[in-house]
Amino acid sequence: MKSFYGLLWLILLGISLDLNAREHPNSELQPRPDLRNKIATIQKLPQSMASQEFFKLGNQFLKDKDYYRAAILFKAATQANPLHRSAYYNLGTSSYLSGNYEDALAAFTIALKLNPSDTEAIYGLGLAHFNLGHYISSVEAFELVVEKNPGDLDAYYNLGKSYVRLGNNKKAVKAYKKALSINPAFKKANYNLGLAFMRTFNCQEAIGIFEPLAQSYPSDFELFFLLGRCHEHVGNYQQAIQNYNTALSSDQIKQNVYYRLGLSYTAIKDYNKAIESYKRAIYLKDHEVESYYNIGVIYNELKDYTKSAYYFNQVVKKDPNHVLGYSNLAFVYLQNGNMKGAIKAYKTIKQIDNALAGSLFSDIQAKHIKN
Repeated sequence: MKSFYGLLWLILLGISLDLNAREHPNSELQPRPDLRNKIATIQKLPQSMASQEFFKLGNQFLKDKDYYRAAILFKAATQANPLHRSAYYNLGTSSYLSGNYEDALAAFTIALKLNPSDTEAIYGLGLAHFNLGHYISSVEAFELVVEKNPGDLDAYYNLGKSYVRLGNNKKAVKAYKKALSINPAFKKANYNLGLAFMRTFNCQEAIGIFEPLAQSYPSDFELFFLLGRCHEHVGNYQQAIQNYNTALSSDQIKQNVYYRLGLSYTAIKDYNKAIESYKRAIYLKDHEVESYYNIGVIYNELKDYTKSAYYFNQVVKKDPNHVLGYSNLAFVYLQNGNMKGAIKAYKTIKQIDNALAGSLFSDIQAKHIKN
């Protein structure tokens, strides 16, 4: 059953990743009309024979990937023979594959009681617990599997995923490395190992994982995006830009790339390309506020205070509580001689952050006296 698988600074985003488990339906198993006649016929047989017939028919549906009907038939097999371990195991499998994780958990639990040394049932328990969000229990299950079978690639892989959900990236790294010691070419384990390194801000290690993967899978543009994030994090901005531009070949992830490109271009002071990238991000509605803000920072750096004020105004229109937007707006108004605009921004800041407003008021006073 394996392989289920100053006030002027840039706004930077940390590395994160959200790997959400699927929600599961919680419905009773009810036979559809086309099965009722078959079930009724089989039920007339002696119980031991009926259990085997239900089991055989369930296997046919399982093979055909009709997991709903398979689960109904395996459940009927267990009702006819409560000691039919294989029927419980297959009930767990078909329930899991149809998204009924609670039913899968119950079936695997009984299968394990009937055969406590069954590592496949333990593995199934781990999968069901994982998808129900019981990550401590899934760790316990997968740990038990690898204890009994140290060569179980999938168990190590899913153990790593479980540790990630518990926020224990160090143990996740260890589990993924164990999986890769069994099969170094296991793409998902390599990929997740790289992500685990990113979460611990060990981007140099992540680069060492993602670069060979990107060479092996040149059409997997998500890898190039992740490589860009890693290179950006360690200050290799030219490499980051190169990888982000490769990632732009994918329409699916294009929306996330332009903002990161803007940050890298800003870091190397290629302001024209930075502004162009931020504007594309704004057009795609990706990090709109941050993009407006960073364009405002760039124009302030270029001493184009009129354009800078325009973009900081866009920031506070999008986010009326953006204190840095207001403070920088006040700053560029002061530089531009717009005392009225600076005082208006100051009054807004005072409502949001009184301490910052006090500092800004000193700047306004100084500017007023100077004038």
